[in-house]
Amino acid sequence: NLLERKANHTTAHGEGHGRCKLTVEAVQSIRKSKAKTDILALEFGISPITVRDIRANRRWKHLP
Repeated sequence: NLLERKANHTTAHGEGHGRCKLTVEAVQSIRKSKAKTDILALEFGISPITVRDIRANRRWKHLP
């Protein structure tokens, strides 16, 4: 089933996921920002670990 979802591009990721807290613009802003991780986490309502993972391209990998 997982391979079929990937092949048909029906896997929910990014803004298309129902529990998503961020937009594409927010993710791009986090990646460009020089602000501290804790400050960005509070600003966007996410954990500092999520901010770190976005910056390291471990989350939201589908974005350039």
